[in-house]
This record gives sequence, C-alpha cells and structure tokens, in this order.
Amino acid sequence: MWRFTKYLVLWLFLSEPVGIAVGAGFSAAFGDGASLDRFTSAVNGALAGAWLALFGALMASATITLAHRRLRAAGASNMLTGAIVSYGVIFAGLLLLR
Repeated sequence: MWRFTKYLVLWLFLSEPVGIAVGAGFSAAFGDGASLDRFTSAVNGALAGAWLALFGALMASATITLAHRRLRAAGASNMLTGAIVSYGVIFAGLLLLR
C-alpha cells in the first residue's frame, strides 16, 4: 500500500498541472462554447483536465504497483510507464469530451 501511495502522490504532482493546462487550452480552442465565451470554456476544460489527471494518476499508480515485478524483470521504466498511462488518459479523455 505504501508503494501505491508514493506513486499516487508523485503522479498527482506531475499530471495535475499538465491536465489543467492542456484541458484549458484544448477547451478554449475547440470547445462548444468557445466562440461565445472563451474564459468559461477554458475554466470548464481546466476542471475536466483536473479530473482526468486525477483518474490518470490513479491508473498510473495502480499499473506501476501491480506490474512492478514484471517491469523490473523487463528492464522497463516506471516513470515512462506512468507517463504513458497518466498522460494517455488525459489526452484520450479530452479527445472524447470534444
């Protein structure tokens, strides 16, 4: 449980700013209400990005915790695996919300 908590704090710290920034920018540029009010659209995108970053951090922590031995045996990187999972959830979620 300690390993999961450690990775969760790490990935929350790394993915929340990215989720908020990418969500705000994506929604301000491509959001439904972006032509009427870009600020409101950006705030809504930032909130969606923050939630997606939370889910991405949870999934990255779970993936690294559950596959720790297999990742070590394969010589894979925990950071790269977590980045692919966490940022993948953010970008895929924003594309689906579009």
